Amino acid sequence: MPGTGTEKANYTSYGPDPRAKILIENSFGISEFQSIWTMSSNTADSVLWAAGFIGEGSQYTCEMFLDDHDLLNNLKEEKFDMAITELFDFSGLALFHAIGITNIIGAHSSVHYEFTSLLIGNPVIPSYIIGSQSYARADTSLYNRAVNLWMSYVSWLFPRQISLGTQRCMDLKWGKAAPTIEDIVSNITWIYANTEPLFDFSKPVLPTVVELGGIGAQKPKPLDEKWSKILSKRRRNVLISFGSVAQSYMMPESYKQSMVKLFEQFPDITFIWKYEKPEENNFVKHLDNVHLSNWLPQNDILGDPRISLFITHGGAGSVFESAMNGVPVLTIPMFGDQMRNAKIVERHGFGLEYFKLDIPKSDKLVEAAKQILTDESYKKNAKKVAELFASRPFSPQEKLKIPFASPPLKELRFALPRPPKPWNGIRDATKYGPACLSNSSTTKSPQKWVDEDCLHVNVFTNEDCIKSANCAVAFYVHGGGLQFDSAVMFNDSLIIESFASRDVIFITVGFRLGIFSHLVFEGDDVVHKNIGIYDLLAGLEFMHSEIRFFGGNKSHVTLYGHSYGGGIAVQLATSKKIDPKKRMQRQMEEEDHDPPGGIIRDEILFPKETMVDFLSDTGPIRLLIGTTTKEMDMDPKPESPTHQLFGEFSFQNIDEVRQKFYDDWKNNRLGFNHKFDTQYMFQVIPYTALSNVKNGGISYLYSYRNPKHPFHTDDLSYLLGVHSFEPDNDEKQIGAFYREMFSNFVKTGVPDNHFEPLNATLMNYLYIDFDNETGLKPHMENDYEHEVGEKFRAF
Repeated sequence: MPGTGTEKANYTSYGPDPRAKILIENSFGISEFQSIWTMSSNTADSVLWAAGFIGEGSQYTCEMFLDDHDLLNNLKEEKFDMAITELFDFSGLALFHAIGITNIIGAHSSVHYEFTSLLIGNPVIPSYIIGSQSYARADTSLYNRAVNLWMSYVSWLFPRQISLGTQRCMDLKWGKAAPTIEDIVSNITWIYANTEPLFDFSKPVLPTVVELGGIGAQKPKPLDEKWSKILSKRRRNVLISFGSVAQSYMMPESYKQSMVKLFEQFPDITFIWKYEKPEENNFVKHLDNVHLSNWLPQNDILGDPRISLFITHGGAGSVFESAMNGVPVLTIPMFGDQMRNAKIVERHGFGLEYFKLDIPKSDKLVEAAKQILTDESYKKNAKKVAELFASRPFSPQEKLKIPFASPPLKELRFALPRPPKPWNGIRDATKYGPACLSNSSTTKSPQKWVDEDCLHVNVFTNEDCIKSANCAVAFYVHGGGLQFDSAVMFNDSLIIESFASRDVIFITVGFRLGIFSHLVFEGDDVVHKNIGIYDLLAGLEFMHSEIRFFGGNKSHVTLYGHSYGGGIAVQLATSKKIDPKKRMQRQMEEEDHDPPGGIIRDEILFPKETMVDFLSDTGPIRLLIGTTTKEMDMDPKPESPTHQLFGEFSFQNIDEVRQKFYDDWKNNRLGFNHKFDTQYMFQVIPYTALSNVKNGGISYLYSYRNPKHPFHTDDLSYLLGVHSFEPDNDEKQIGAFYREMFSNFVKTGVPDNHFEPLNATLMNYLYIDFDNETGLKPHMENDYEHEVGEKFRAF
């Protein structure tokens, strides 16, 4: 869609109605633009001044829609499930009624208006809730409460007056059969509001109101050479922009002269001013610290650390951009919600509100700017607000608790997963669902909330991916031996840092565990084997079907697992029994660990008796796989000669081999003291990598060698934040390297330019560790876990 960059929708430009165009042109002459500057922002007129002609334009637009029968028929044929419109020009509601759409999202580019709130049943309490377009301050004095009561009424009246235009249109078209705007809005499905509850004034909000504050604020890009050069002229810079309606060149002359005196008072600061006619610059020609431009990359400039202050009208977009970039603000509200936005800025202490009619008072204007520029508290508070936005529990791009199957309850408890039932409206995907029921007696990480209704995916994406619909995808299978752990136990911030911020969509998936996953009978007529694995396959099917809507490319998917999840990931990625179209193009794995009681060998998914047999006949993939240096050596449980260390390999006289190996280990005759689980991993990991190479794939083998945290889940903390520890400087470098390596592999199939593919003769691997004192860095070595491998092969 032009202007937003999305490639996922058909786009049709329609209108404007010629009458509406003429109306707007006539309503916005020079005198009207100039009156914006001289009309007080602290009156009802600052809210209602445009309601009449906007309502009239809405009527013309509505009539244009309803008189175009070809348009209506074409839209009806599309059979849309849902429609979205801004509740400002209400003509969209008439269009939706005409084509039979009742499932509607109403959007507000600011806080939702009182008109909308009262119709949907959301509380409006003027005694302490600041009106949507009120200039009252957030204190409890009788005067402010009276002002807010009056302005809350005015705020309700503004959209109400606009709606009358669309209502006239519908009444003329349909007569007594016409619905009322009030009826349509009161039955609306969802309301989107451009507010952030952590930033806005406290207020009660219904569950049907979805607050998406700052969703339109893009991540700032580095400035190009032109703008960077301008900002480099002086140590400090001030950006000035009053939006698109209040035209700066229409300022009265007294206002401009006051701005000139502001510039003259700070010759060591560069002032960058969005000025619609920069050629009319005689009034600032004598100043070399002023740059006029009819357009500027506002968000990118605000994202540059050389900006010291933003002088703005206080529009919602500008306030969010300054807040998210940590820039102090001097707000000069013009009209509408800008007065309320200015109060929010003052409330958080990162700016001041300046009365518009005081702009000609140059001494006062200079003093206000000087206060913000010299008082460090404004800068500190601005940074705090930026950190608040950056650490939000859920960004507008996180989509959590999305069901990929029906809840496995009652008669579905031990059944194969069924498709989820469709839902009406927009599903709330801002909070995690529960973890699947697990065997909490065998884990040190019990889940806080468990429930059988747990077959959900959690998707982490970003705005660029959503626009392009072409980002790589990592589909993560958690560990825990099909007994414990979950899809909701990870650190959101690290997931975003490791993957979503690097244009990799990251998905975690819930699947049934324990008795609910692999309750085994002789046949499948009572309970099917490997139910948890079928849950994962259903999650993959859902991902392939829906990932484009989250910005992902279904042909660019990497299956990723840790511990037992790594073992599952390998077998799902390479099994020839799974539809090749659903097989992953790449696979990442950390510490494949395959304890008993997990995957059940069966004739449908995993027909081979042992892992060796299975890996001998698999599909080739790109594989990133590795271990830590001590894996399970911290495990205090006693060893047993019946350990699965030998069961997956083809030994003659298996019982004798097991006993001999156990006796040698017990009497320290092996030359090393790794636990059997660790030895098992040191055999399974390279064997998996080598088998993939023999079958035509490409494998990358690594070993995490940090001596401070060398055990099984320690390196997972760098990527997903579980079992975390306080990293030292060396470990911080390891974390950065891990995040780069894993995200690179998902996007390109190559983890690092210096990481060589596995050579069966050399058994080469990437040695991962940093030591700033010795200069140690990740590098290639040969003979992966040579001692363990040689001793094992000798048996």
